Amino acid sequence: MRKAETDDPKKMKKQSLIKDIFPPAERIKGEYPILKKMPIVLPFVWIIRLFRTVLFRWDSVRRSVQKASLLDEKKISEYQSHLEIVGLEMK
Repeated sequence: MRKAETDDPKKMKKQSLIKDIFPPAERIKGEYPILKKMPIVLPFVWIIRLFRTVLFRWDSVRRSVQKASLLDEKKISEYQSHLEIVGLEMK
């Protein structure tokens, strides 16, 4: 929620899923060392990563969907009210 560029929960869900499907090169360089030498291959790495994830890592897909499902209006407003109770605000 803090990293989202919007306050709309639907847009937050989309952004979260897109960032999980197409992560920046910095986040996946450890898994794909070729990105350190040739960052231009990032789109191809995304495609390979997508196929590997769908074929072999269903638990990862499930976690991403569960994480996105946590971003609904009711839970966000609850979280904001809890922050306000202790004198903090969400940014």
